[in-house]
Amino acid sequence: MFHVDQRGVVSSLASIDREQYDAFRFPVVAYDAGTPSRTGSALVVINVDDVNDERPQFSQKLYVFRVWENELPGTNVTNSISKTIIPRLCSLQ
Repeated sequence: MFHVDQRGVVSSLASIDREQYDAFRFPVVAYDAGTPSRTGSALVVINVDDVNDERPQFSQKLYVFRVWENELPGTNVTNSISKTIIPRLCSLQ
């Protein structure tokens, strides 16, 4: 997935999808050309940020809901109406 060059620059070898991976962790060990050879090591942690690359899709153009006037905050109004977002409850705020 990643390449580390001789200068220590880390580059991605492929496109990364945040929906599949949220982070990567891997060790890096460097050796010098001296005699005796000396080494150093580090743990590389790469956190993948999300880019809003998927538009929400809805099964209808219009949704109508009825709510009683004295409902408490947090009352369930409906389940998620988007087909592309992880289902969640919509509630009064």
